[in-house]
Amino acid sequence: MMKCDYCRGSHQGGEPKVSTNLTSTPFLGGHDWFVHRSFNRYLQYSFQLTNPLSHPTIYQFPDSFQSTKKERKQKTEIVTIKGTKMLPTPCTSHVSFDTIYEPSEDSYLFLDTLSSSSESAWLTNHFSPSTSSPSPLLLEVGTGSGVVLAFLTANSHHILGRTDVLALGTDVNRNACLATRQTVLKAIEEQQQQSQNTQSTSTDDSKPSQIKSLISSTLTSDLASPIRPHSIDILLFNPPYVPTPELPRLPSKEDNDAGDKEGGMSRSEKFERESYFLSLTYAGGKDGMEITERLLADIPRVLSQRGVAYVLLCAQNRPREVVERIMGWDGDLEGGKWCAELVGSSGVQAGWEKLVIVRVWREFTSASSS
Repeated sequence: MMKCDYCRGSHQGGEPKVSTNLTSTPFLGGHDWFVHRSFNRYLQYSFQLTNPLSHPTIYQFPDSFQSTKKERKQKTEIVTIKGTKMLPTPCTSHVSFDTIYEPSEDSYLFLDTLSSSSESAWLTNHFSPSTSSPSPLLLEVGTGSGVVLAFLTANSHHILGRTDVLALGTDVNRNACLATRQTVLKAIEEQQQQSQNTQSTSTDDSKPSQIKSLISSTLTSDLASPIRPHSIDILLFNPPYVPTPELPRLPSKEDNDAGDKEGGMSRSEKFERESYFLSLTYAGGKDGMEITERLLADIPRVLSQRGVAYVLLCAQNRPREVVERIMGWDGDLEGGKWCAELVGSSGVQAGWEKLVIVRVWREFTSASSS
């Protein structure tokens, strides 16, 4: 039996046993459409369904996904599996997941895609370190626990071929911003310690790679709205991609400040607050694409000339259509041509949610880049 942190109910054999303390929220509309987002984005349940949607409502994890998640969560040091190097997963033991999305299969797909031999080779070539190459600025939009940003920052030597990256994160949830900063700092510290330990037991006289990467800031903001134009070199986005009838409103300062007063909240008030913040992590609106479309539209503004964006999509988001649209974007004044490619895939049909990661970047001819 599995305990669902979202509804405080238990799940056995794929059927929900619903707690009686479920209360209606303005967004969920009396639980006509309820997604157990903190449990995972692969289990969806219909409570008192009065307006059936066009897609199924109950799914279970394939066993292969369960084992993948378990393997990834247990990786605390660099190991090699079937010739593939698996880098350590950042620790999130300090994170409270009452209002923050807990890393799951979509998060781990990001980690495995970025660290794959093909993608790390592409990134190393793209951001080749040289005296004239400035430190890459990384931005994760909607950081949640910060596990993806921390992974790339701490393992930049293996993924980017350089150790001098600058990390930045944004999230509408202030608690997520605070958690992200701690996750990145811990990951850098642990990676540096592992590097030193490896060197102390090695017969190689070479010096260990000194990690110079650091986290600049985590901003409580809507997507990339506060980011200076053409400043981001690598953008990461694991969006809320579940199709929902509508989007929850953006949190106000009062919503974020309410977390400081949880001790004075009733149980129902606390549950309402947690439900609201978790809805922000999964609710994607029409086709699950309303938030993603806003971010895609902002990519030409925020990416630097050498910038690259990684965006996660599910099958219902129609990823191949998204790729075609991006490749049809108008070029910029520098003559760059927009490119998009599917570079990561779950490889397993998890209900309707077969997950993919799209890489977006610009290519320049020798004439236009000179």
